[in-house]
Amino acid sequence: MKTPQERLTVIFDFANDFPIDPQVPIRRYFRSGSEMLKMGDTYYNEGNNEHAYIMYLKYLTLFLSKIREHPEFKRADNKSKLKAKEPTQKIMARCEKIKALLLREFAQEYETWLKEEEKRQSLKRLQQLEQMRLDEENDKKSKEELAQSYHQEKERSKTEQKDREMALYMQLQMENEHEIEQTQEALRRSQLSTEDVVPMTPDRSSKPLSNDRMGIPDNGSQSTPVIPNRASKPKLSKGLGSLRNLSIPTAVMAKFLSFAQKNTSQGKETGAFLAGIMANNELRITHVICPAQTGKADSFDTEGEEDMWDYLDKHDLLTLGWIHTHPTQTAFLSSVDLHMHFGYQALLNEAIAIVCAPKFNETGFFTLTATGMELISCCRQTGFHPHPTEPPLFEEGSHFALDHNVDVELVDLSK
Repeated sequence: MKTPQERLTVIFDFANDFPIDPQVPIRRYFRSGSEMLKMGDTYYNEGNNEHAYIMYLKYLTLFLSKIREHPEFKRADNKSKLKAKEPTQKIMARCEKIKALLLREFAQEYETWLKEEEKRQSLKRLQQLEQMRLDEENDKKSKEELAQSYHQEKERSKTEQKDREMALYMQLQMENEHEIEQTQEALRRSQLSTEDVVPMTPDRSSKPLSNDRMGIPDNGSQSTPVIPNRASKPKLSKGLGSLRNLSIPTAVMAKFLSFAQKNTSQGKETGAFLAGIMANNELRITHVICPAQTGKADSFDTEGEEDMWDYLDKHDLLTLGWIHTHPTQTAFLSSVDLHMHFGYQALLNEAIAIVCAPKFNETGFFTLTATGMELISCCRQTGFHPHPTEPPLFEEGSHFALDHNVDVELVDLSK
């Protein structure tokens, strides 16, 4: 676990890690600033100090530093600049207060973690000692079993050798007795022979072997010799930046497609903005705001965005993304769409781009990938232009859920 100061550093770096896209009108950044304050205030009032600190830091970073990088900054009206700068002192004071609270909170968590870590390490050491004891017991048992096996094998070999030697002894004894009998029979016949018979000369080659030559023990010994068989002897052997949940009522698509039907039948695109609320660190779309616009075959141009922002302020709503149609194409994000959505996602990670393709009965819920965010932030081309397709620049969002039971309000600002 990181130390309290290290955790603050991570938060600070995370809050400062968003680029400025020169193709996004500066008025949209000024507008996003007010929404940052709303979200920061909501977090602060809910007691979510960490996320409140992040939103406030984002605001300070944007309007005290990064906004000056925008090519339209020098031409921006002073009223917008002053309005954005006005709350900075108050926000900095609140950030210092939150910082102290976070340090205290992180210190308590860190102290608790250290105590728990000490317990975990102590338990780990005990487990290691117990394992060592078990290993020693198993090793001792294995050696005892091996020694027992060795002695058993040795005794078995000795018994087998004794049996072989006894069998050999008995065989030699039988052969010796047979030779003695033959000699005695020859002598007997010699004594009974007549004078005309020539005396037989004993065959010395058949002379019986002495007990010493035969290996037969003396009469005083009852045991057979033991010759150990040496050949048979056995051998011994695997946070910050996580996306909040976004609830999207299915009524969003139904009502928007109904509103866009006229343009769709003419092969023209229609667009709208998605607005909603945040509560308990979750986002929910509650309004589809349709500004005055001119639809084209592959794009749409909005008018009177100030009216939309006034409506958002009046109803205390947040911008959560946008929705548009592809009347003749499938659901995807074109190069123009990628740049459009970058402006939303750079300021709100959870911002969603919904693309409805009624001809193909498709609906896509898209976000830019990390690769897409990095590439678009560096791309200075305008209009339709090629981008590399691998790795993917956008993907189906994973942080949203469709709600079939909640309605939305469609606001037509074109009237």
